[in-house]
Amino acid sequence: LSGVEITVLKLDGTMVSMGNYGQINPKIVGANGDYGWMIPNGDYKADLYKDGYYDRSITIKNVNNSQYSVLIVTFG
Repeated sequence: LSGVEITVLKLDGTMVSMGNYGQINPKIVGANGDYGWMIPNGDYKADLYKDGYYDRSITIKNVNNSQYSVLIVTFG
C-alpha cells in the first residue's frame, strides 16, 4: 500500500532520531509499500498512518545485528 506514513519510535513513545544515520523519520513509503531503516539494536515500535485507513502500531522486539539492524515494514 503506497503512501503510508511510518514513524519508528522507542517503546516509551519517543521518536527515534534517524538523522544521525542519514535517514528520515517519519517516512512515506513508495509505490511498492516497502521501506527499511538501519536502526540501532533495541526494541521499537512502528506507527503507521494513511488517510482512509485505520492507524496501526507494530512492536519490533529484539532488533540485534552487531551494531545496527534493518527494519523492513511491508504492506499489501
